[in-house]
Amino acid sequence: MDQFTPLLRARTLTLWLDSFSDWFKQYCAHHRLSIIFWDDDMVALVLDHREQASYSFHSNHVEELEPPLPWSALGRVEPSSQSFVQLENESASHHSWLLKLNCTAPLSAVIYLETSDAADTSALQQVADQSESLAALAEVQWDFHVLQRQQYRMSESPLSSGEVDLLPIIEHCPALISAKDLNGNILFVNRHFALLDGPSPEEYVGKNVFELFPKKIASELWSNDLKAINQGGLEVEETCYHKGGKLHTYLSNKFPLKDSTGEIFGICAISTDITERKATELHLRESEQRLKTLLRYAPEAILIFDVDKACYIDANRNAEKLFGLNKRNLMTADPATLSPSLQSDKGSSTTVRAQMIQRTLNGEVPHFEWLCLRHGSEAVPCEVRMVQFPMSGRRLIRESFIDISSHKASERKLKEHEAHLEYLAHHDALTGLPNRLLLADRLEHSLALARRSDTRVALLLFDLDRFKYINDTLGHDTGDRLLKTIANRLSEAVRTMDTAARLGGDEFVVLLEQFGALSDVSQVARKLIETLGEPCNVAGHELSPSLSIGISVFPDDASSAESLLKHADIAMYKAKESGGRHFRFFTGEMDQRTTQQLKMESELRQAIINNELSLVYQPQLSLADNTLCGMEVLVRWHHPKRGIIYPGEFIPVAEETGLINDLGLWVMRHTCKQIAKWRKKALKAPRISINLSARQFHQHDLLAQLKELLQAHQLTASDIEFEMTESMLMADAEETARLLNQLAKFGISLAVDDFGTGYSSLAYLQKFPIHRLKIDRRFIQHLPDNGNDSVIVSTIIAMAHNMGMKVVAEGVETGEQQRFLARLKCDEAQGYLFAKPLPTEACADYLKNHQAEL
Repeated sequence: MDQFTPLLRARTLTLWLDSFSDWFKQYCAHHRLSIIFWDDDMVALVLDHREQASYSFHSNHVEELEPPLPWSALGRVEPSSQSFVQLENESASHHSWLLKLNCTAPLSAVIYLETSDAADTSALQQVADQSESLAALAEVQWDFHVLQRQQYRMSESPLSSGEVDLLPIIEHCPALISAKDLNGNILFVNRHFALLDGPSPEEYVGKNVFELFPKKIASELWSNDLKAINQGGLEVEETCYHKGGKLHTYLSNKFPLKDSTGEIFGICAISTDITERKATELHLRESEQRLKTLLRYAPEAILIFDVDKACYIDANRNAEKLFGLNKRNLMTADPATLSPSLQSDKGSSTTVRAQMIQRTLNGEVPHFEWLCLRHGSEAVPCEVRMVQFPMSGRRLIRESFIDISSHKASERKLKEHEAHLEYLAHHDALTGLPNRLLLADRLEHSLALARRSDTRVALLLFDLDRFKYINDTLGHDTGDRLLKTIANRLSEAVRTMDTAARLGGDEFVVLLEQFGALSDVSQVARKLIETLGEPCNVAGHELSPSLSIGISVFPDDASSAESLLKHADIAMYKAKESGGRHFRFFTGEMDQRTTQQLKMESELRQAIINNELSLVYQPQLSLADNTLCGMEVLVRWHHPKRGIIYPGEFIPVAEETGLINDLGLWVMRHTCKQIAKWRKKALKAPRISINLSARQFHQHDLLAQLKELLQAHQLTASDIEFEMTESMLMADAEETARLLNQLAKFGISLAVDDFGTGYSSLAYLQKFPIHRLKIDRRFIQHLPDNGNDSVIVSTIIAMAHNMGMKVVAEGVETGEQQRFLARLKCDEAQGYLFAKPLPTEACADYLKNHQAEL
């Protein structure tokens, strides 16, 4: 067998190199050897020792290699007529050698092998072929280490196997791959170093890391290299700048390089760019931190539920407070134990929770009310919202709980308040009985039912006789207590199917349904008069209530609720005319009176426009010297058909319809006009008293109207006096005082008319700027024979004087009355004894006769 046979039988590059190494040691042990791969047809062996010899392999031998050596990819080189190789050894301290070639064509690859008695070393040296001067990159210690540069050459190293070409793998590996010697000099970098802020990959080789990188980064790299050598390997994060100045982070796997003897001759680094991963990790950490912060400081209680593990994996402090458990106990608690078995709607907590979780997994965001358990026992209403957020493949649900206990309590209070307002809107605040609004609703319902069933409905309307007297003399508190007593008796007297209501003031209504004959209604009316009229003790006062009842029946008397109530009111006033403690059914004749009132309203309206009204004046004299000191103006209506109509007939109609304001303004205007006329005739007139109605008194522009009239007729406030009834003054004491003070400040004299009938007290009147009290004629007409009246009149006069008020007696008709009043020091009097109400012309004559007194 020829000496080259083992080489030709080698089937792989590794085996070929092993065989060649054996061959070289056997035949050329004392020579330096360079193997030059020229092309597929020729391999030249150049021995450099004492003599130069060349050996060639024919292409036939080369083709027998299976698989063939990868020479064809290394380029083609033509042999030169000059020397093939010249070798120059470097110093022994450097594990590198330098090849200098003197040939016209670039070499594809050079393999250098050197043997000695101590060891056998193999190395593959790649050399750039872009220039004539080819520099050695560096020596690498490995069994068979292959370093490759672009498209150039391949040589053998201490690698023991090499079945595939590693160059494409290394170059295309998405990482920075580099090798350094033990001094930090670059032996090899792959093409991805082109990404770094530095030279081209070719220019890295042979340079030290401190030449290529900023000092801080180079120090970090070299420090990590030393750690890898000392520790046998190292995985570490490192940074370097890319082109454009952006700092990137790499995860480097570093390990020492050893030759076949195990001696470390360098360090290899495989570095993967993890900049984006680090940014993602940072973003994830920041997101997790934000989530933890939000979880921790969220105002609501939050639990994180792991669907697959069916347990909670996190909770914030508010969750601990809500459930009365610490975080550890919440994590180990069965979710079912955190809620009562049944929710407020009686639904199963387990079932409802499972449904909500499934809805959440389906992409919904359930928002619902839920009862939680605090300390395992106290039910706490909460508002819950579930949101799914997958994390690392886990199905997690964020459950937020808002304690709505206070909201629910407020809601309950609001509902109670609304119910109370609803109750107040339909019930009387004082008595608790249905009010006018609720009565109207029930009445409409009753009428609708009666129409369908062809039955009747009765309405009983009543008020308390002389209630105003009781209310004013004994006080409003006593009056209110009496109304409550009547309401309680009324509620007990009627059936549950009937409605007892208070319309206002002392007016009450009973709505009767499902009765037989009208006699049944009469029986109810009698029972009410008897039961409600029984004596009762109210605030220490023994009272005997009296009531008059008016009754109207559907459909006999009216077809609508409004008409039914109106007719019951008419019937009630008819009952009062009978003297009280009576009841009356409505009749058609009663309706005629209502019709007459409507007619009178229309005619009175025209009377004001057509000047059908006139004024009369009744003198007021001083009892001390019988001199004229004042006059009261009264109005008369000269009806074109009925003749003179007195105020008692049309004033109530005017007050009820609101015409009293127009009527009152007419009286004021013509009074001022008449005073001005008398003065033009040189007739002096005393103060003129004008009666004010309640409506007129509360007119916002009353004072403005008066000022305008006085100015228009060149009069002063002292020319006029206003008379008002007690009931007007007692209606709203605070507002009354305000209005009276305005009038008094302007200079108007104020008098209380018909005093003694309105149940006010003199002490109460002291709060008002009153100048005169006019004692009602009912207390005067029986003087001096009636002892009670005498005492009352005497008391009124004395107390009025003590309060700085003057007293006027009305209705004086006899000399005895005049003398008696004079003895009581009554200041003034008016009545038929002195003069009847005088028409304008007669009054002018009267004034002429009394000019000396004015």
